[in-house]
Amino acid sequence: MADDQHAYVRVAHASPDAPAVDVFVNDKAVLEGVEFGTVSGYLELDPGEYTFAVAPAGEGRGAAVLEASAAVSAARFYTVAAIGTLDQIEAAVLEDNVSRVRAVHFAPDAPAVDVAVCDGPVLFEGVEFGEATDYVSVQPGSYDLEVRVSESGDRVAVFEDIAVAPATTYSAFAVGTVAGDPPFRLQVEADEPHE
Repeated sequence: MADDQHAYVRVAHASPDAPAVDVFVNDKAVLEGVEFGTVSGYLELDPGEYTFAVAPAGEGRGAAVLEASAAVSAARFYTVAAIGTLDQIEAAVLEDNVSRVRAVHFAPDAPAVDVAVCDGPVLFEGVEFGEATDYVSVQPGSYDLEVRVSESGDRVAVFEDIAVAPATTYSAFAVGTVAGDPPFRLQVEADEPHE
């Protein structure tokens, strides 16, 4: 599970005519025999500057065909990819921190609702009972959310300190009843694990 002290880096082999490769981080082999199309799990690294190198599998660090340096920060997620054809291979370093969330309306006695950040933008509008919205991208952080009746704009509930981790996909389930037994609540669940 991710924490706030480490950076997380995964490697993608996206060079279609390149052989299987070994991946080195600061000259240390971290992945071996990575085939085209592979996206590794996230590697846990201390924050700092790193050199990532890719060499044909089994040929050692000295045979690297690609090197890229990147600074990585705590509690951030990155993808380092080998892209292009072998004769023009290059590295792409992406920050993966944007997360996604959708709303799922499972409260049977609630009307269509809007979900908004308190004193901020509306994330979802007119969500009907039994409906799941499309995913929207959000920045990681902690959010206070409010649920409003779509037709009137009246606030139904406020949910404070909803945590959104980096590079994670969530469903926010509206469950319970407006009548209060069991009470109406927002249950936020991760759809995709980090690892």
